Amino acid sequence: MKRPGRSRLINLLTILFMLAAGVGIVLMIRPAGGEEKPSGGEISVTVTIECPDILEEQNYKRLAQPVKDSGLLDGGAQLAKQTVTLSGDATALDALKKVCVQEGLALDIQTAAAGGMTDYVSGIGGLHAGDCTKRSGWVYYLDGSEPEIGLGDCPVTDGSDLKLEFIVY
Repeated sequence: MKRPGRSRLINLLTILFMLAAGVGIVLMIRPAGGEEKPSGGEISVTVTIECPDILEEQNYKRLAQPVKDSGLLDGGAQLAKQTVTLSGDATALDALKKVCVQEGLALDIQTAAAGGMTDYVSGIGGLHAGDCTKRSGWVYYLDGSEPEIGLGDCPVTDGSDLKLEFIVY
């Protein structure tokens, strides 16, 4: 014969377990830092596009001649630096596109399929991955960190600092 207190205890433990699991699921689906992503309003994002590795002598010698002739690097390693205003639900790709339009820089994006990183920057202003060496290309940093997701999946917030840099490995 079962004891009445034991059945209540089991029911209570089951309810507590279900509540704890529910709280865990809610915490897992929130954005990093526990902050809700704003769905409206305006935000300001600073975007910097640069290619300091290219100007090192050994790399410049290997740079594709059309890029050298284009005048893209005449102003130095920094191609652009702007603060842009975007909607509150903008991504890093939205910020980059806006700066490229305002600066007159062509932007080439590759979208990978089958689970690869989406929205990879293959070229900015005519400077493409592989133009210096086979192991050269664009990387991006958001607030000093290199996200492990594509630009189009990376949310930006008010005051974000987005940096795109052409690097030579």
